[in-house]
Amino acid sequence: NTPAGAPVGDGIVTGTASGGGGGLVEVGGANASSTSSVTISNTIQGNTTISGANVNITSHGHVNTRGSVVINGGGLIAVDNAATGSAAYINNKVEVDGGATINATNNVDVNAYSQIGVNVATASNSGGFIGSASGNDEADLDYSNTTYFNGVINAGNTVTIESHADVNGVASASGDTGGAIAGGGARAHVNVGDHGRATNLTDIQGNAQIKSANL
Repeated sequence: NTPAGAPVGDGIVTGTASGGGGGLVEVGGANASSTSSVTISNTIQGNTTISGANVNITSHGHVNTRGSVVINGGGLIAVDNAATGSAAYINNKVEVDGGATINATNNVDVNAYSQIGVNVATASNSGGFIGSASGNDEADLDYSNTTYFNGVINAGNTVTIESHADVNGVASASGDTGGAIAGGGARAHVNVGDHGRATNLTDIQGNAQIKSANL
């Protein structure tokens, strides 16, 4: 289980919560959520000429979110629920328009790269003569990562036109109880593309012209 706590300066959008209690009758709940959306693009317009030994036309995007909840309760009757949700979305596009020319004596790389990560964890712990604990979490990942090429490339060595999407989702939930009468449940889901897109596309279009020793 991931303990509640939001690290500072790690580049991850984080939502955390923790709770606990005690008494004759204890009812506890803790909820946390985090969301991040990123849009980036790199466009080479028509009538543009780029020349060099190696030419790289790239767009690299990263989005990471995290949610964690921990709740601990105890009493003669204890009912505890922990829930968290975290979502990440990225829209990343590289586009070379018709009429653009790229000249390289060595290599050309046209590349859209996206890294998307979501990590959620809940832990609900109840102790008492009658105890009930539940943990629920959802991780949502949506992405559109595209490379469109409609220009001209003249390269002396290798031409690479590509799209890469690195998608990682982790969800874990636990509900632990102790006592003479105990009940617990846990549910963890990772959803990819359920709330938007899951697209990784390389499109070499009709006016494209590519000349190289290797492709």
